[in-house]
Amino acid sequence: MINLTDVFCFDLETTSADPNTARVVQMAWQRGNLSGSFVCNPLEHISDGASAVHGYTDASVANYKPLSEHACDIYNVMHGAFWLGYNAVRFDIPIIKREFTCAEIAVPECLGAIDPYKIFTHFHGSPRVRGARTLKAAHQHYCGCDFNGAHDALADIAATVRVWQAQMEAHSLTAEQCIEVTRGASNTIDSRGMFKFATKEYIPTITFGKHAGKAMTEVPSNYWSWMSSADGFPEDIKAIAKNAVEGIFPTHK
Repeated sequence: MINLTDVFCFDLETTSADPNTARVVQMAWQRGNLSGSFVCNPLEHISDGASAVHGYTDASVANYKPLSEHACDIYNVMHGAFWLGYNAVRFDIPIIKREFTCAEIAVPECLGAIDPYKIFTHFHGSPRVRGARTLKAAHQHYCGCDFNGAHDALADIAATVRVWQAQMEAHSLTAEQCIEVTRGASNTIDSRGMFKFATKEYIPTITFGKHAGKAMTEVPSNYWSWMSSADGFPEDIKAIAKNAVEGIFPTHK
């Protein structure tokens, strides 16, 4: 049984809406009775669109420390925990992992991801079918009210925890079952969907290029060698390719 003190809830505000390139501007987190929040200098331009959402600009964060100076402290509370975040599987998790890599610090171990967005869409359909699936929409649906301060990381994690707890009650789910729903709803391996787990056996498969549709184990190693060094591929894709050269392929956790 999962102890709720081992659940690390977090939310990021970032430089853009692209999970493949965005850097962290603000991070808030909660684990048990511990919580924290900080603003950091992403050392990259904050897009106008992102500024319009969370209010931070290049000028307003210029005097803050970069995330790398917070990374060791954050590692200590993230490592060996279950990670909880709204839409975190697609957005927050790949971004924070990349930040640790950029800081040349080992990525903390996630024991399992819990994503209330995935739970929402699992039980009530995708946004293309059933309407908005934002955190505000989830809070309205499960908690029966709006919440103040959306897109402030502290307000968002408080709302995420409320939504998750309401989901467990509404759907009679344990924390372990929430992880299973999140896992079952997410068969993509990388944030762009260039690799995914196919079939019920969760076979890692490539989804693009001349080998599209093939199991990764069936793709020639020279193709992985080329991909791992070719320009134009994101770093997470190159990392998957580098592992494939060594015969190491993603596993469904």
